[in-house]
Amino acid sequence: MYSMLKYRYKNLLYIFIISFLFFSFKWIISFYYFPEEDISIKIINDSHKDSYMYFHYVKSIANFNFQNIYNTISNEEGLMTVPYGAVIIHTIFYKIFGISSFIFLELLSIFIFLIIFYLIFRKIEFDFITAIFLSVLVFLSPLIISYFNYFEIVEFNTFTNHFYNLRFPRPLVANLFLFYFIYLLIELNLEKSINLEILIKIAVVAALSLSSFYFFFIIEVIAFLIVFLNKIQINKSLISKKLLLILLKASFIFILFIIPFLYLLINGSDSYSERIGVIQIDLEDKKFLLNNYLNKLLRLKILCIYIFFGINFYLIRKFYTKDFEIVKIFYVLFISSILAPIVFIILSSKIAYLYHFNNIIVVCTVLLFMIILFILLKHNTKLKTLYKKISIIVLMPLMLIIHNIDIYLSFDKSQNGNKIEFDRIFKILDEKKIDINNLVLLTFDTKIMTWALLNNVKDINVVDGTFSPRTNVLTDMSIIESFKFLKLDVTEFSEFIKNKRKGYRYINEDARSIYWQRYQANSLTTYQKSNDFDREVIEHIMMSSPFYAHQFAIPNFEIKRLVNLFLDYKDQNFKLPNLIIINKKHNILKNVKIDIREYCTIHNQKFIIAYLKKNLC
Repeated sequence: MYSMLKYRYKNLLYIFIISFLFFSFKWIISFYYFPEEDISIKIINDSHKDSYMYFHYVKSIANFNFQNIYNTISNEEGLMTVPYGAVIIHTIFYKIFGISSFIFLELLSIFIFLIIFYLIFRKIEFDFITAIFLSVLVFLSPLIISYFNYFEIVEFNTFTNHFYNLRFPRPLVANLFLFYFIYLLIELNLEKSINLEILIKIAVVAALSLSSFYFFFIIEVIAFLIVFLNKIQINKSLISKKLLLILLKASFIFILFIIPFLYLLINGSDSYSERIGVIQIDLEDKKFLLNNYLNKLLRLKILCIYIFFGINFYLIRKFYTKDFEIVKIFYVLFISSILAPIVFIILSSKIAYLYHFNNIIVVCTVLLFMIILFILLKHNTKLKTLYKKISIIVLMPLMLIIHNIDIYLSFDKSQNGNKIEFDRIFKILDEKKIDINNLVLLTFDTKIMTWALLNNVKDINVVDGTFSPRTNVLTDMSIIESFKFLKLDVTEFSEFIKNKRKGYRYINEDARSIYWQRYQANSLTTYQKSNDFDREVIEHIMMSSPFYAHQFAIPNFEIKRLVNLFLDYKDQNFKLPNLIIINKKHNILKNVKIDIREYCTIHNQKFIIAYLKKNLC
């Protein structure tokens, strides 16, 4: 027993060391180039892609405040719906260790990912070395596929972006729930009986998935039902009072875990729900969505995939019976991912971001293909011996080198100037011993907004639309008041909210950062179902997929309303900022005019200009 435990701990240590090697280089580079950078600025700047855009969820749970509108002179009701399942671990660490713990949690997430897939490959009876090697290969599969995607196949790009990376909270945390669910489903399928412990774990994971990324939850429920009913069908003796009691206990645990999320959902702000893309659908909308989706399922390349998987299903079931019970779970997941949008559209009266279903189908498809490939390789004696010999000596170090080269190349040196200037501004505030909590901040930069809310700034004139449950009325007024204060005219305001085509879609990054999905536009929906757009705009919108949520276009009547609000605005209860931070490169904000009798310039370099109220200078 002791030797077995020692062996397991030794295996865990090996996996942890590998995790550390894949984790550390990114932060070594960051601390090397910016050794004195404020830790909160460092984590905002260097967390994967737009991870910082979701730090406000951590802050909301940490303060147990889901109503913060960052405006102390207004009082509004309505809660912010927080995907707490994906951020609760970060919140606990944040409360205990501060924001620096986010760095460690990246390492922990990589470690957990490798552990989950290591356990899956051990279930397929790969030896220790091969199981670790394949886990690392799966971890790096997005990077490997991106290198070989010479023909820019859209589905490959989808997989590389959505399978797994260090973007918080998804896929960094949320996807781990899905992967662990797969492992639990394998265990459930292999067990002769139905185990209470496994069902409770499945219930907890399902609850965390629902409160993180409900698309995974729907797929998990369908997959669980398929496996569970198949198990009962094969062995009807499992049906008993004991099984009913086990199901009731697991259901109770599930309900217990989702109560907080349901409370936030029921009491959520309507304006916030609109900004995060929740729209009501009727029967005609359901028919339109289902017709569009089913047409996609019958495309030639999709039919070829069905045929390929069908042939392999038959072959593995016939020749590799033992492995089939495991690979079957990945088939179930693939089928569940296809069924999930149909089930959701039929049952739900509201939808949001349906394109995520398409992304998950791609992930499940590639994952199934990889598992089939590994099983076929497992039974090829020559290949098995070859990669077993070279995997540790050659391939593992090579993958580590390629991974770290990619990290170095993707380290955004073009942002170094911005980073240095941001850090300098906050050091100036520290030198002047400014009470940050009582600052009133005016900025249009979401990174600075994130820094402000993490540092308990109570008043932020302009807030990203996803950062707080502000009503639409207050959101409109905050933009107009800030433009008026900065002495920007109606022409500049109109340019700020104007519909703009960028590449293949209509999107205005400035206005969208405030309104987000309030003005989403595709062939299913526009704001208030309006067709009041310029001809070229509405024609483009009507050609867009109903699953495509990230297109942004404001109807003409709404643009007119906002412009009239701007023209008719009379000073109300706008709280004057005592810290103003402006991006000098912005095509509109570069025209701001600040009253130098009231403000002093504390920073003015290439990228950023910052002003402080004179009584604080």
